[in-house]
Amino acid sequence: MPSSLRVTFESGRPEVVLETHVCGLALRGHRCKVNQAAASLGLRSLREFFAPPGGKSRWFGVADGLHAVRGLLAALRARPPVVYSVEASLADLSRLERVLSVVPEGRFRLAIVTEKAS
Repeated sequence: MPSSLRVTFESGRPEVVLETHVCGLALRGHRCKVNQAAASLGLRSLREFFAPPGGKSRWFGVADGLHAVRGLLAALRARPPVVYSVEASLADLSRLERVLSVVPEGRFRLAIVTEKAS
C-alpha cells in the first residue's frame, strides 16, 4: 500500500504531504534502514517525531528535526551503502529538509498517510 509523509506545523501553516519512496509505513519503526542509520550515528531517528500509536499527539522542535535530517543527509552522502536505496533516501530526506526549513523556529509532527488501493 503506498504511503506518504504528512508534516503538520503547530503554527497553523498548511500541512505538507510528501510522497515517500523509502520505508513508507516502516518509517515509524525500528526496522527502517534510515532509522537504523540515525541510531548508529547518535542522531534522533525520524520515528521519534511521530506521535505514538493511539497516544496523544505531540509537537517537536523543527530545529531538532532539521538536525536529524541534515545529519542523515550528510551521512548518506559520505557513506551511501547504509540504506537500501541511497538515491531515494536522499530525495526523501531532502524534501523533508526543505519543508522543515520553512519554519525553523516552530514545532511540527509527522504522520503517515496511507492510500487505499482502488
